[in-house]
Amino acid sequence: MLRVLLSVLAFYAGGTPAYAQTVGANSSQLLSKGPGAEAAALGGAVVSTVHDPTSLYWNPAGLAASGGMVSGEHLFLYDGARYDFIGLSVPSRLGTFGLGALQLNRDGIVARQSIDDPGYAVSNTQSVYMLGLGRALTEHWSVGATANVLDFNLAGYKGKGWGLDTGAQGAYPEEDFWGLKRVVWSFGADIKNLIQPKITLVSDTEAYPREIRGGAGLSFQTASRASSNGIVAHDRAMIVLSERTVAGDPSLYPGIGLAYDYQNILVFRLGYDGAMTAGVGFHTPNGRFTLDYSMENQALAINNRFTISFRFLQTKAKPQEKYAEEIDDGYTQAKTAAAALARENSATGERWFKEPEHYRQAMESFRLASLLAPEDKAAAVAYHRAQEAYRRQEIFRLSTDATLDPATGQEEQAYFNIAELLDLGADNRADILRRLGTIRLRLQPQEQSRLSQAVLAKRLEAARRLTGLGAVAEAMQIEDTMDVFASSEAASELAVLKEQTQTRGGELRKAFEAASAEERPTVALVKAALAARRAFPDDAKLGESVAAALARYRGAYPLSMKETFYLRKLYYLAASRYARRAADDVREAAVYLGEIERRDPADEFADTLLDAMAREGLARE
Repeated sequence: MLRVLLSVLAFYAGGTPAYAQTVGANSSQLLSKGPGAEAAALGGAVVSTVHDPTSLYWNPAGLAASGGMVSGEHLFLYDGARYDFIGLSVPSRLGTFGLGALQLNRDGIVARQSIDDPGYAVSNTQSVYMLGLGRALTEHWSVGATANVLDFNLAGYKGKGWGLDTGAQGAYPEEDFWGLKRVVWSFGADIKNLIQPKITLVSDTEAYPREIRGGAGLSFQTASRASSNGIVAHDRAMIVLSERTVAGDPSLYPGIGLAYDYQNILVFRLGYDGAMTAGVGFHTPNGRFTLDYSMENQALAINNRFTISFRFLQTKAKPQEKYAEEIDDGYTQAKTAAAALARENSATGERWFKEPEHYRQAMESFRLASLLAPEDKAAAVAYHRAQEAYRRQEIFRLSTDATLDPATGQEEQAYFNIAELLDLGADNRADILRRLGTIRLRLQPQEQSRLSQAVLAKRLEAARRLTGLGAVAEAMQIEDTMDVFASSEAASELAVLKEQTQTRGGELRKAFEAASAEERPTVALVKAALAARRAFPDDAKLGESVAAALARYRGAYPLSMKETFYLRKLYYLAASRYARRAADDVREAAVYLGEIERRDPADEFADTLLDAMAREGLARE
């Protein structure tokens, strides 16, 4: 009669043997699925990987790596049954102690002695109180034990019993295994009910059968992502397998679990232990709070469970998985120093920008800020804003009556002012040229020739210098404004310069096209691409081709994250030295940039800074 009653209570309490079990060698064990949404989502295959208070149930050796932690869950089961767990782990000099409790409860069950019996209400409460200890034996292995105290109250029949579980865990890291990076092998075994709990409810004493579990896991690094602070975050994937056998039952019960851990923040899990399971976990970046969810497809219902955990002490015997690492400890310092200088220059630029007479100083401050923080788009925008403000200010300053309608004796200054207006690309070009013609009529031929020669000499020198630096488009822009000043004597010189500039531009385009046609990208392709872009920075179509060429080179010769951070460190050091402008600092900056060019010719930041230095005669002459 007692067995029949227990079977009925089991059905009402959970619907399957997973959550409500009878006592006896031929029945499933009490709460055989155990606590924890993580374990449930992985099909219970966690004997080798569990490291939290649920280790009290799954494998007490896992307590050794759990640190100070508290976990709890409340689960609603089929037809009003409930399942509760709370666990605590606390490290000490002896090892990590664990304390926990499991309870399965179902109230309001109607018990009848016969079919026509109106029945009476009974309840089913099954509780297990656990005390455990896990201790590291060696660098790789830990052992543990859990003492269980069972307290049953089934329809008024009460009984207590106690038992003992033991377990062991091992973890072995390996840098590479068949192409997998930073592998961690894990192994675990657990003997549940080594000392078998015995329960006497009426007169018969029944014992829980001994159960042996074994498992292994493989964790490995997958995708990696670099952050701007010099830290590389890694994802990890994990495969876990387990097998359990129950004394008196010839069957084997396998379990398998798969997990993907996104930067130790989000974990996606799948499992199978005769039924499909799935779940997701969320961890705060500091690892203190954890929320795990699992969904189990049971026979009568789908069980949804949540486990909440809080870690108040980090473990000293932490598992070997790596989720983040600092690649270059000098990178953060170099970037921080450069960022501080960038903010300082930006603040200076903002102060200057509020005063129209200081737009030029604002432009220079913003230029330095954009070089110190090349990823900061706002700095580049501020620089171009100051450039345009300064251009318009100069156009306004020069567009006065003294320039466009000079008094007698002021023609020479007006002549130079008009040349500057044309250089600045003033919108009223036609009117300016008409005013220039009027001024020329008031000048003697010899005076007009002298002034034209002076204007041309300055601009020819600038155009030649820009052509030599490869800034072909800028040189052409200057040359286009020279025609109106070219006397018969200078016309041939200007024509030669224009031809040289156009030839230089054509050569740079052809060199890039020829290098692009090569089957395999080379350093020559990168140099030709960057040179072509410096020559024609406003050519959108060419810019797309250059970007594609650089991406092609990057694909063929990818940099490791370690190398990338090292070169970025060199860039920030170079930019900081350049911003100080002392001779020794500039020379040191050139050395850093030369090292970057040698290791990574496709580094666009370094190319931009080298070009800025070259325009000042400091590098790349």
